Amino acid sequence: MRSYKIHVFLFRCLILVTIDSVSAGHFVKTRCNESATLPCKRKCSGLVKWVKTHSRDDVIAQCDQTSCSSEEGYEMSHAQYLKGDLSLTITAADYSKRSWYTCQCEGKDVCDVRLSMERVNFIREFDPGDSLTVDLPISERVKITFNRSGDDGTQSSVTLCTVEGRKVHCSPEYEKRTSFQSSLTLSDLKLSDGGVYTVWDTENDEIIATHTLSVTGKIRTKCVEGEQVPSWVVGLCWFCLGLVLGIFLHCFVLPSILNCCDRDKKKRAKNSERDCSTAEKNDDSTEIIQLNTVRVESL
Repeated sequence: MRSYKIHVFLFRCLILVTIDSVSAGHFVKTRCNESATLPCKRKCSGLVKWVKTHSRDDVIAQCDQTSCSSEEGYEMSHAQYLKGDLSLTITAADYSKRSWYTCQCEGKDVCDVRLSMERVNFIREFDPGDSLTVDLPISERVKITFNRSGDDGTQSSVTLCTVEGRKVHCSPEYEKRTSFQSSLTLSDLKLSDGGVYTVWDTENDEIIATHTLSVTGKIRTKCVEGEQVPSWVVGLCWFCLGLVLGIFLHCFVLPSILNCCDRDKKKRAKNSERDCSTAEKNDDSTEIIQLNTVRVESL
C-alpha cells in the first residue's frame, strides 16, 4: 500500500514537471488585417525559435542573447526576450496565417498557440431578382449551409454548396442559380431565399462568415438600377445626337432658310424694277407738262 502511494506521488510530480516545461495550448482570435500576439512567457537564455507546428523546418522568428530576426509579417522583441517574454507578434493577420504555432527554447517545445480569425457577420437586404455574392477567402475546403424558416415556423438547414479548389458541388435545388469564380454567387433571389448563410471551413471546423439575408420589396427588371454608365458611352451618345441634329439642319432647315431668302431677294428685285418703271413714267409725264406749258406761254 505504501509502495502504491509512492508511485502515485511520483506520477503526479512527473505530470507537474511536464506541465511546467510545456505550456498548455493557447487560442488567439483576431480580425482580418489586424495584429495579433501569440503569448509565451518563459525564461530562455539560449536560442528561441517560433515555427508552425506542422512545418517545423521553417523558422518564422528567432532570438538569442545578441539579436532577433524574423520573416516578413512577424516580429519578436529582443528587449522582451531578455525579460522572459518570448511572445510572437503577427503584424497583419489573414486567413493564410491561421495555424498552430510552436515556440522552442534550445530545441524544446515550450509554448503552443493556435491563431484563428473571428467570424465576419453580414446583415443584408435584397429585392427579388437580385444576386447574393459570398466571398470565400480561404483555399481550404469550405461548405456553405443555409438555415431557412418554413411556413410553419420550423427551422431547417441545407447544404447549399461545397467548394474545394476550383471544384464546386451544389444542391440540385440551387445548382442552376449558382456560379463560382473567386466567390460564389446565388442569382435570381426569391422570398424563400431569406435566412442565414454560413461559410464553414470544414478542415478546421471553423465558421468563416455568416450572411443574414432578407428578401423583400418589388421584383426588379433585368436592367440594373443605379448602374453607372461608362463615360465613353455618354460621349458616343452626345456625338450621335450632334450628328443627327447636323444632318437634320443641313437637309431640312438650311434649304428652307435659303429658299426663303431667295424668294425675298426676288421680291425685292421685282419691287425695285416696278419702282424704276413708275419713276420713268412720272418723268415722261413731267416733260410733257413742261412742253405744254412752254407752248402756252409762247402763244
